[in-house]
Amino acid sequence: MKNSTALINKTDVKRRKSRRVAERMERAQQHKRPVNPFAIPVTVDMRELVWFKTPSSFDIPLENLNPWVMKQLKKRENRRPAPEEKPVKMEVDDVEQIEVSSEKVSEIHKEVRDVKEEMAIKMEEKEVKVETPVKEVRVEPRLEEITKENVTKLKSVIESTMTNLFEDETYEGAITLKEHGRLAYLDEIPVGYVITKLYENRKLLVTSIGVPFPHRKSGIGSMLMKYVENLAEQLDQVKKLWLYIRPTNTKAIRFFESHGMKKTQRLRTYFSGESREAYRMSKRIRK
Repeated sequence: MKNSTALINKTDVKRRKSRRVAERMERAQQHKRPVNPFAIPVTVDMRELVWFKTPSSFDIPLENLNPWVMKQLKKRENRRPAPEEKPVKMEVDDVEQIEVSSEKVSEIHKEVRDVKEEMAIKMEEKEVKVETPVKEVRVEPRLEEITKENVTKLKSVIESTMTNLFEDETYEGAITLKEHGRLAYLDEIPVGYVITKLYENRKLLVTSIGVPFPHRKSGIGSMLMKYVENLAEQLDQVKKLWLYIRPTNTKAIRFFESHGMKKTQRLRTYFSGESREAYRMSKRIRK
């Protein structure tokens, strides 16, 4: 019994192996590419035309490869080097010999030298010519005495900086100020003013000074303060220079401090309106 079972097992193993081999062969045949019976055989001339090696299993119709073949042909044309131009050899007999005298040659050389010299001179002139930058002409501000002709301009400047200083619309009081009133101009445009008043206690009070906002930080306020200081030095009876300013106007306080003015007193009621407080600032002119 044992021998019979062993023989059966061996036969089963052989059958299985043969079956596996058969299946493997079938699978290999299935993976093979089917041959097209209508395929045009690729000849040696075709292979040279396409210029690359065609595999031995190339059995696809040539019509189906036309786009790809055309692409390869275009690549080949692009890679093909341009034909070299062969230099044309001209024999001596083909060229007409022109006899030129030595004098003619010297004249030609002289003309060439003259042309080169002219070109060199022109190049030097171009290098020498340097465009100088145009300097901007700066208009300096000036001061004028207040008169009937410019009192309307003074009124417009005062109204642009603060309320009216004079009750009458004609500003007749401003015309009588003489050296105690000045109007600043910048190219015929009024850009600032200053008005002072002399007291009997040898004090010169700056009653009002102003510069419109567009013309600030351009040196006009400093010019007006220098005029006031020079006026105080010219008047022998002036001992101190005074002015009053609101404590909230910090920019103006710093400006006057830069011109030597100092805060000496704080007044609770000086200005009219809601904020009536004021700083008294002064500067000693002479003892």
